[in-house]
Amino acid sequence: MVKAILREVEAAELLSEENFVKDLDEGSKLYAVGMVRQLYGKERKVVICYDTKKAASKKRDRDEKIKRAEAELSAYRAKLAKGNYRKMEKVVSKVKATAKGVSTYFKCTYTSEGGRITINFKRRDDKIADVERLDGKHALMSTRVTMGTKEIISAYYDKDGIEKAFCCIKQPIGLRPIRHWLDGRVKAHIFICYLSYLLMKTLEHMLKKGGLKISAENALKQLGKVKYVVVTNPEGDVTASKLSIPSREQREIMDVLRVEYIKSET
Repeated sequence: MVKAILREVEAAELLSEENFVKDLDEGSKLYAVGMVRQLYGKERKVVICYDTKKAASKKRDRDEKIKRAEAELSAYRAKLAKGNYRKMEKVVSKVKATAKGVSTYFKCTYTSEGGRITINFKRRDDKIADVERLDGKHALMSTRVTMGTKEIISAYYDKDGIEKAFCCIKQPIGLRPIRHWLDGRVKAHIFICYLSYLLMKTLEHMLKKGGLKISAENALKQLGKVKYVVVTNPEGDVTASKLSIPSREQREIMDVLRVEYIKSET
């Protein structure tokens, strides 16, 4: 039912200036349009959202999988033509394994003649075109039909921000069941976790202010790839040190954070 609503509005219709909502992380843009529909036995305000980067990524990944499966099926068909394969169930099983994940986009037929099995297949372009209509789309719903489209989106992303805050605290920062029993130590542990979250949000603010469309988590991952190598002799004396050359993206992050690039020493 929701998919049918998502198909009501084509991507080309969503990509108009009046439907633009905001810029998302890493160059993606969000477009949306609202409508009132009868859903799950009740009238609801439905907002169809379209994420340009997710749409492109979804299509690219699917096309690559289809292309790879098509090549492997062609190779297997040629192999069958040269061999003497008699067990249909094994051939069918092999084809299913080859087209796993994209089998719905192929129509395969099997024939057995003179003890030899052959397969034929063709792309189901109608199925591919239909699923492409859902790429990058998701729906938000509210029982308050008077709510505006951007109001619903704002409420959702505010909630999403809170959820990500807890996720941030529980994962990279490491808030978890602790083994401290004294009140002071428990408070100190929680304080350090929230202080870490504050630093994450500060980093996010600096990146945004510097014009970089990258999340704080991804920025830290990028900076984590920069390595500083120290070479020592058997006596433990430092003989050389070298810093890996930062990528363009890493240098941009360092510039925004005003991190001085340390030159290698020999």
